[in-house]
Formats: sequence, structure tokens, C-alpha cells
Amino acid sequence: MKFIDRIRNLNPSLRNDRKSMVISVFGLVSFLCVVLIQRVIRPQHIQLSGIEMFLQGTLPNFFAATGICSISFLYMAIVFNEGKSNNSYKKRLAIAVFFTFLGLTLWEIIQKFMDCPIDYGDIIMTAAGCLLAALFIWMVHKFW
Repeated sequence: MKFIDRIRNLNPSLRNDRKSMVISVFGLVSFLCVVLIQRVIRPQHIQLSGIEMFLQGTLPNFFAATGICSISFLYMAIVFNEGKSNNSYKKRLAIAVFFTFLGLTLWEIIQKFMDCPIDYGDIIMTAAGCLLAALFIWMVHKFW
């Protein structure tokens, strides 16, 4: 099946699903936070304390993990059209968390070969972002 055929056959109920809308807004806000930190806050070179400097350097990874995890979760729901079963959402969530963590961690390792040090704080914040996104998606599916 071609990609354009998959788009034509999208599940129309997902467009009106409140859970999907909340998760997509969560992902988009996360990406906006990444852009805000990298393009607005960092270039100002504000004098910061130790923890503020750490957060300025690692929060983009945190927000990138939450955004990628939530958007990839929704992407799998739309493209693979697995239905609304409880098992399918847990499987999609596990896959989204795993590949988000794997991809962002591999990016940190690739940077080592580009003469940049591996930042273990970024890896920790990536894990924290994946866990927060998983918790958020679980809470939306459980309580919404």
C-alpha cells in the first residue's frame, strides 16, 4: 500500500478523539519549549548559577524526548490503525518510549565522533523526558 493510500484511509475517529488532541498539544508544546530554549534563552548569554546552567543545557533533550515520544505514539496510532484496545496502546507506548530513548542516546554517542564530549546529563534528561511522556500518555488513557 502506498503512503498516499494510507493517508486517504486514516481512521477519521482519531481526528475527533480528545485523548489524541491532548497528547498532540503536549507534544507540540514540548517542541515549542525546545525552540524557545535554543533560539531565545541560550543566545542571551545570561549569567546563571550551576543548576540553572545545567537545566539550560539539558532541558532541550528533556522536551525533545517528551515531544518525540508523544508524536510518535500518535503517528503509530494513525498509520498502523490498531484500534482502541488497551493492549495496542500499551504496545505503541512501549515502542515510542524505546525508540525515542534509543534515538536520542545514539545521537549523544554520534556526537562523540564529531569531537564533542558525551553529555551524560543529556542522557539522563532524555530518560526523564521519556518517562514523563509515558506517564502523561498513560494518565490521559487511564483517566480521560
